[in-house]
Amino acid sequence: MAPGIAILNEHGTEATVLGFTDVRVNDVTSFMERVRCSLMPATVQFLDAERIAGPVHLTFAVLNALQAFNQRRNLSKSLEVEVLLYASGQRQIGKAIEMLGLRRDTTTVALLLLGSNAVAINEAEAQAVELVPGKRDDRVIALDREAKRLGLQALFGVTELELAAVAPRLDRQQALAWLIVERGALLATQS
Repeated sequence: MAPGIAILNEHGTEATVLGFTDVRVNDVTSFMERVRCSLMPATVQFLDAERIAGPVHLTFAVLNALQAFNQRRNLSKSLEVEVLLYASGQRQIGKAIEMLGLRRDTTTVALLLLGSNAVAINEAEAQAVELVPGKRDDRVIALDREAKRLGLQALFGVTELELAAVAPRLDRQQALAWLIVERGALLATQS
């Protein structure tokens, strides 16, 4: 099996994301707890891949979360929750989960793995493929479908005016991804 999408090697942390499609989980909470326990010592975050604006979205969520912990301005007690907050641009955990978390009807999953070294991440990747009930497909993370772009634009409240302001320098797909990243980054400035 091909390795996941390596998104980060910084601050003593390796991060990669794996995509899965055709996922069927009845009890989301117990599924996530079981996978998290099995993949320890890796830090694990589950996200609805349909609500992720590509690898850049998760890269900056992880960077912002790590920086928040390093500067002791984190909003949560765990790195995986901090990543979720930055990915969603929300200060409240419940809203972040509602926005990007798994639900019973979620069929595409982005599984984010963070660890202190590549060996731990590689081991977690191999185990994750066995634990997640779906087909491995990293393409679900990409922002390459119009329906996904429109859904993300609505979810994150990105206006046509914002896209038009950024689009002369970037294509619409890249513009949307960076505007979503920006919303997460602004979380650090909110009181």
